Amino acid sequence: RPCASNVILRLRLPPNIDNMRLYACVIVLSVALVANTAARPSTDSVGSFSPLIQSLYQSILSEQVKEDSKWIPFVSDAKVKGLFPSWIHVNFHGNEAMYQLRERVRFWDANNFVTNWVLQAMLETEALGAVNISASPSQPVQNALNVLLSFKDKTFPPGVPIMDFWPQTLDKYGKWQQFPTNIGNAVLESDSLGNYIADALERLGFSQLAHQINGSLGMLDEFISAFHIPADFDDTAVNLALGVRLSQSSVANSAFPMWSKVFFDFQTLADQWVDFAYAPFSTEPNATNLIDPRTYFWLRGFLDQEFEAGTKSLLLIPTWAMDLMDDIANFNDGDKMPFNANNVDASVSANGIYGLTLAALSGLGSSDGSLPGWFTPQLQQLYGDTSRMLAWTVNADVVSSRPDLALLYYPPVYDMYWFIARSVHELGSVNTFPFPEMAQAAQVMTDAMTGPGTQQLLSRAQSDRDGFYWDDFLGDNDTDIFGRPLNRGEDRIFSTAVATSALLDTWTVALPGKCMRSWRVSTPENVQRTITLAGNWLAKNVARGKLALENAFFA
Repeated sequence: RPCASNVILRLRLPPNIDNMRLYACVIVLSVALVANTAARPSTDSVGSFSPLIQSLYQSILSEQVKEDSKWIPFVSDAKVKGLFPSWIHVNFHGNEAMYQLRERVRFWDANNFVTNWVLQAMLETEALGAVNISASPSQPVQNALNVLLSFKDKTFPPGVPIMDFWPQTLDKYGKWQQFPTNIGNAVLESDSLGNYIADALERLGFSQLAHQINGSLGMLDEFISAFHIPADFDDTAVNLALGVRLSQSSVANSAFPMWSKVFFDFQTLADQWVDFAYAPFSTEPNATNLIDPRTYFWLRGFLDQEFEAGTKSLLLIPTWAMDLMDDIANFNDGDKMPFNANNVDASVSANGIYGLTLAALSGLGSSDGSLPGWFTPQLQQLYGDTSRMLAWTVNADVVSSRPDLALLYYPPVYDMYWFIARSVHELGSVNTFPFPEMAQAAQVMTDAMTGPGTQQLLSRAQSDRDGFYWDDFLGDNDTDIFGRPLNRGEDRIFSTAVATSALLDTWTVALPGKCMRSWRVSTPENVQRTITLAGNWLAKNVARGKLALENAFFA
């Protein structure tokens, strides 16, 4: 994640009774399909999805960590009760040796992000009437919250809902630093991540493989310096959305008070979001007009467009809750930004817009459900400007040419479409907007996703006898024993779930007071057909259990 390199965090998720693994968003997809067919009956049986949904839900519950465990080299990983599992892999690809390395070398990652996403998927599934979380005897939400609340960044005052990706520890200078527990301990154990992996391969009986990739392992040590990252607005936004979902769920009476007791100073959050925003046209001596050159390269078309339109002030959601001055102050100790520069990632920005959308529409932090007072004019501008940037990103099809730059922390291209579509769905499900920039955002993002965004998704779809599916990159660049190209399609099910969710969220709106959605009046027939056949493809291939259920959700 911090390096935006080929280090990937993969969610290798739960084995159910058929030894299948799947990310929680497939539940949301399946339930959304049920909701759509309930709102507008099709030739497919609605009930046919129910057993799959329940099976996936129980599988995910079973994977939640039940008790803490400690790091013991080559024996056990450090795990925390309440978290859901994910692993760090390195995306080696090529011959059988590279494939084995990609599969076998992994580190259990104790991060906030995965568990937060899984909880939200469960809460959204419950909102559609498919599961009852409060009836789960394992209390998955409460157990998850007990640990998630500890990821509040301790360098900010109490109550400020700014979040970290990894747990924080005090360094030798008395400063709080994020520390990736297992991969970090591996480095401390062997003074080198490459040495640790080579030793692990030797212990597993792969000494020849360790020798073959010795040079490649050396590059891993370059990543370690980037693991001491600051708080970020991605985890912060996802946590904000979680708070809203908790306030609306069956566990609201118990879980939301837990969350709101720790997170209540939204005004400081708003101020920090604006203060650290990328302000390319600013002439103030605060360094917020400086940005990672990778960002400028992919975003320069939008900046030119805004400049030519006469825009005097522009605020865009960045990744890190830090500016260059803070980075310089922390250069020798404490957390600092990778490459000592902030950046703009389209997927991170889209998550920011989604969190702010839910907060504004729900009245988070206000006593009467109206627009909270912490939505200052500057924050409203940040919301409007960033939404316009996201619409431009889709319209310009940036991810087809430079996904490596526009999506630094989210390698799968379908993530971005889904993250934007989530806001499109929420904005399309209300009749009025609490501030003008939100109305404008609803228009430009909806136009982008119902127009070019939909066409881009449809053009990437493939088909077989089971229906429509989408592929991305994981496992697509291997070779067989004869050196011929081999496409393992390891993220095919995940990509299909996310791409279909993006189309669903783009083209459906919630029906007030009902656990279902309806199609937008303008939904094209081919979009409805694609979604239906993609749902069929997912149901068949998940049940069949032959495809690898892997993904590289973020990096």
